[in-house]
Amino acid sequence: MENRLRAALGAANEENRALGLGGHLSSKELAVFEHHLSPLFSALERRAEEAAVGTYHKSPRRPPRDRGGGEAVISFSVPAVPVAQPRPRAVAIAGHARVYGAPSSHPVHAFRATVRLAAREAHHGPPLDGPVQLAVRFLLPRPRSRVWKSKPMPREWHDSRPDADNMLKAVKDALSGLIWRDDCQVSREVVEKYRCSGDEQPGVTVFVESLYPAAAQAERAAADLFSGQDPSHP
Repeated sequence: MENRLRAALGAANEENRALGLGGHLSSKELAVFEHHLSPLFSALERRAEEAAVGTYHKSPRRPPRDRGGGEAVISFSVPAVPVAQPRPRAVAIAGHARVYGAPSSHPVHAFRATVRLAAREAHHGPPLDGPVQLAVRFLLPRPRSRVWKSKPMPREWHDSRPDADNMLKAVKDALSGLIWRDDCQVSREVVEKYRCSGDEQPGVTVFVESLYPAAAQAERAAADLFSGQDPSHP
């Protein structure tokens, strides 16, 4: 094939030269052109020969992404009283608006640090890629008005402040960059909040499941490893 293509190229070039048409190549330019095309010609000819004897196969197509449950599951418990993430405060000073987050003394900082510590103990790999689903169960202290000495005290739904979404925000802020790379990856959420039963302690239980195939997770982890990055410290 290489010889036939080279001959056809030379014949076309000579025909252009004889007719006085522009675009023909000099002998030196033709040699350079053939030099760069030679590897392509050789590859095409080899592929044709392999196809003729049945030894050539196309690269397999990547399997479609699994849209169902993934295989990476991370779960852990946090022995701490859940704290809601406070909303930013906007203050007008000299005609300019300034936004302030939680002050350094706010308990949400200690709560997020405790969540992050528990997550580090449960997950030693790189952050998950792709979509994930998150399930969080909050157990809040039982009020004194719901404490009895003789009556049963089962776990019950919590229907007062703090709001579930504000507590969830604190948990997600703690896990971002550690369990997943960005909060936008959380594609499915299940949140529950209860008052503790008589024999329970306040805390948080977290379940994270990847909705991305395990093979892709392993491929990304290997890429991080060979690039010299520490997977546990992105």
